[in-house]
Amino acid sequence: MTTHDLKAPLTAFVNIPEMLIRDTGLNSSQKEMLAVLSKSADRMLEMINRSLDLCQMEKGTYKLISVPVNMVKLVYQVFNQSCRQAQLKEIKCSLVFNGKPASQEDNVEFNGEEFMFFSMLSNLVKNAIEASPVNSEVVVSLFDSPFPGISIKNQGAIPAQIRDRIFQRYATFGKEKGAGLGVYSARLMARTLGGDLCFKTSENEGTTFIVTLGYSDMTHGRAEPGSETLAGRLPGKFPQPPSREIIPAIEPKHDLPKSKAEMKILIADDFGYMRLIIKDILKKEGYLKFFEAADGEKAISFLSKNQADLILCDWNMPEKNGLEVFQFMQSRAELKDIPFIMITANASLSDIEKAANMGIRNYLVKPFSPDFLSQKVETVLANRKNKDNVDDQLDFLSSLRK
Repeated sequence: MTTHDLKAPLTAFVNIPEMLIRDTGLNSSQKEMLAVLSKSADRMLEMINRSLDLCQMEKGTYKLISVPVNMVKLVYQVFNQSCRQAQLKEIKCSLVFNGKPASQEDNVEFNGEEFMFFSMLSNLVKNAIEASPVNSEVVVSLFDSPFPGISIKNQGAIPAQIRDRIFQRYATFGKEKGAGLGVYSARLMARTLGGDLCFKTSENEGTTFIVTLGYSDMTHGRAEPGSETLAGRLPGKFPQPPSREIIPAIEPKHDLPKSKAEMKILIADDFGYMRLIIKDILKKEGYLKFFEAADGEKAISFLSKNQADLILCDWNMPEKNGLEVFQFMQSRAELKDIPFIMITANASLSDIEKAANMGIRNYLVKPFSPDFLSQKVETVLANRKNKDNVDDQLDFLSSLRK
């Protein structure tokens, strides 16, 4: 299944609960149930993103964008995520750097992707806690000699039946709910980061997993009070990679030439409920005139005979896709300056760069929130005269690749 297949239907589960929660006619219990549904949709999105990333890693097509990551703060984030699991078994989680205890004020930086370090360590720490005997300790160590790396030690031993295949997909033993993907994906991420994952285990010494990294991948020091790092902005769930962020247009403000009620908006998407959701969100913002197209061919047919003030167009559609719709608009003098927002379930650098080279400046990534859609439409309409952002966007993309 493709990204579009998985993410597009999920948009309804992300948006509709939030829209209903805003209805003052609901009681607190109903709002609480909708909040649970919304949170479940967020978790499903995280799982989809993780699966897609791992697929790219397996194929060797994942594009790593390396930045300095404060590993001390990140490890403590992992500890906080696992604290409930550790408390139930009375397990203490500790962090050391070069053999000495590391406080949360310390700054040990590895170059890599924050989400990848976080996901890799979450898997390994979770497994370590599960394998540990009650009332014991899990120790995460950061070190820079004889090579930079990370180790995760617990006092349990890996069962002999699984030791020879521990790094294989679906390898598990003795865990009722174990999927056998934690160690497999952790090693995949370690190798994507330019290193590797190995282990040693025995009944007497317990188990230690060791992540080795390249010699040039580490610096260390102490953070200045109040300084902000990328890890300091890590959300309480799996963060999305920087390469998946959509780059906003930075353009000067202009007065809207028409009122919202007068704006003619074309929504092109092959999912009917998606068109319905977009219309409902924008109606609450005061927009009233909507036209719909179920595929790219119908969108082009409409634009051949009609004018619009804004186009919201899905990238992947039957007959003709969003890029082809945009190309048609660029071939017509009367259409080429109409504000265009590309809606997509893909947010890779290559896709954004391809669209940017064609002149597309504005994107919405499924699933999106009602507030984000409203703000994006308002910004795009206010900035409709400015074309300079394409070069700025390409410069930014180029800087990410360096």
